[in-house]
Amino acid sequence: MTSDVSIKATMTAQTKRCTSCGQEKSFDCFGPKRRSNKIGQQSRCKPCIAEITLKRHTDNKQVINARRRAFYLSRHPSRPRRESLTRTRAYSVWSSMKSRCTNPKQENYRYYGARGITVCERWEEFSAFFEDMGHPPDGYSIDRIDPCGNYEPSNCRWADAITQANNKRPKQRKET
Repeated sequence: MTSDVSIKATMTAQTKRCTSCGQEKSFDCFGPKRRSNKIGQQSRCKPCIAEITLKRHTDNKQVINARRRAFYLSRHPSRPRRESLTRTRAYSVWSSMKSRCTNPKQENYRYYGARGITVCERWEEFSAFFEDMGHPPDGYSIDRIDPCGNYEPSNCRWADAITQANNKRPKQRKET
């Protein structure tokens, strides 16, 4: 009987209650004892320590990023924020329009840039294009009113596929 009591005493002496999760765990589940630990300080198990450390790290990272952003904006207050519109459909249309007219390696360059169709100087910047045209409605894309004219505010509109199909340049007949 004395051996049972001594075994039970050694088992309870080797366990400890985690102050975070409240579970009774063996001593090897707890983190290393630090010199700065004071008597009566709370004890946490390794999983709880890891969770708290990760939360602190994530919170610190968010605080640091917010501070960096605030510092940057305080140094560059007049810098335009175009990046918020670069993932819009209007930006994609503008980028494709410029590419068709200026890049000889682009597939449709022969129908636009090679024919002399250009983008007006004002629309070299996306902000000006967006100011004039705005967001395209669903199912609409950019259309030139005069198919032989340039991309400029007075010659462009948002049009659906049927309107664009009816707005073709006149066919040139080959004379023999």
